[in-house]
Amino acid sequence: HQTYGAVPDRAGILWASSHDRNEVLRLDPATGAFTVIPLGHFSYGISVDREGHVFVSGWNTSRLTRLDSATATIDWSVAAENEGRGVSITDD
Repeated sequence: HQTYGAVPDRAGILWASSHDRNEVLRLDPATGAFTVIPLGHFSYGISVDREGHVFVSGWNTSRLTRLDSATATIDWSVAAENEGRGVSITDD
């Protein structure tokens, strides 16, 4: 796993996109446990909203995926119109 970007969620869990694999890495610093979540697409940009959803852009695979941070599962994954390299989350 070659980490490209990483963000913490409100629970202190660190989420990292992968520059070399189609996955996201979840690290619980309290236990040191790593969980690999396969996405089925390249992961690049990553962000977390205040509800604990993790958003991952697919850049060269043109996808956007939302993960549930509580369960470390995919909520949804959709095709994007363009190759997104980053994700920005706002309250509106």
